[in-house]
Amino acid sequence: MLHNIGYIEGFYGKLLSWSQRKSIIKNLSELNFSSYFYAPKEDVRHRFDWRKKYTKAWLKSFQNFCNYANSKNINIIIGVSPGLDFDFTYKNDDFIVLKNKLKILEQCGANSLVILFDDIEEKFFQIKSEGTLHAELCNRLSTYFKIPLNVVPRIYSDEIKDTSKTYLNNFLNVINENALIYYTGKTIISSEVYSKHEKINYKLKNEKLIYWCNYFSNDYCPKKIFLGPPPNFNININFMFNLTGLINVDILILKIICGTMKSKNIKKDWKTIIFNQKIPKEFLKVYKFFEKPYFQGSKELINVKFDNEIINALDVLLWKWKSPLSTELYPYLFNLKQDIQIYMQKLNRKRIIKTQTYPLQKIFLKRSNS
Repeated sequence: MLHNIGYIEGFYGKLLSWSQRKSIIKNLSELNFSSYFYAPKEDVRHRFDWRKKYTKAWLKSFQNFCNYANSKNINIIIGVSPGLDFDFTYKNDDFIVLKNKLKILEQCGANSLVILFDDIEEKFFQIKSEGTLHAELCNRLSTYFKIPLNVVPRIYSDEIKDTSKTYLNNFLNVINENALIYYTGKTIISSEVYSKHEKINYKLKNEKLIYWCNYFSNDYCPKKIFLGPPPNFNININFMFNLTGLINVDILILKIICGTMKSKNIKKDWKTIIFNQKIPKEFLKVYKFFEKPYFQGSKELINVKFDNEIINALDVLLWKWKSPLSTELYPYLFNLKQDIQIYMQKLNRKRIIKTQTYPLQKIFLKRSNS
């Protein structure tokens, strides 16, 4: 079986260049990862306008990218996301358009294909259930290709609501058992690979599931970024990370993942990676704000002391640290400094009006006047 451990370009709000993608490939190879999954939401021909053909120039670049990846022993996975408006009555040419598009991507050198039904509205059909239709489309398509065709179902996480109560069961009952399923676990941003669904766990245990990890993603919270070690997932295969689209940040995260996932001393190994990237020691003073996604009250954050020492550390990182990585992290460090200054009531009215959006101005100035 082809194991997939690597990088997903599957985020909103960023679209990498081919040279940036090759840089990711180079690092994946050096870290002994295996795969790169091309599925960017901002590529209009991937999702929003999926029926449109890729241009000859794009296909040439993609073929060159596949050739480069092959030279580095990295598998290229590429997806098409037709779920927004695919015609499941098959009365038009949608199936032919989709099949032909995937065939061209296969001919360019992709190692596997993916159909994505993520982030679309639930739909109800008179002909068959939605889950059955999605699975049947993938099964039918898979017969046309020499390489694997896998799938992201519409219900790709336990937390996604399914008013029909049948989508996932119908989908899993029909989908070809050789197809790998992408799933994010109990939540969309999850530190837990196992699901409440027995059939999902069965596929995970039998290497029929690829865990799509959004732990480091930040397209849903663009003022935050996460640079700590990953949780102990206790999984070694079919594990793909959807990251940020910031090239130097993503390379750092890949190094952190590689260096800490099997570590016996995670904190020590994480620090070694941080210092090897020439990140100033002052970062340790603000690290908790960049450690991981926090979705509820945390003693680790509650116990952080807001004082001039933390402001001084941020000033060092903002004004005295110069590198491609520091440039990408600048807005996150700057926003954090201003947020702390507002909390400490050390950002004056003029600066608040100058730097904050109008709704936040109203909140912050009202609080300062009360």
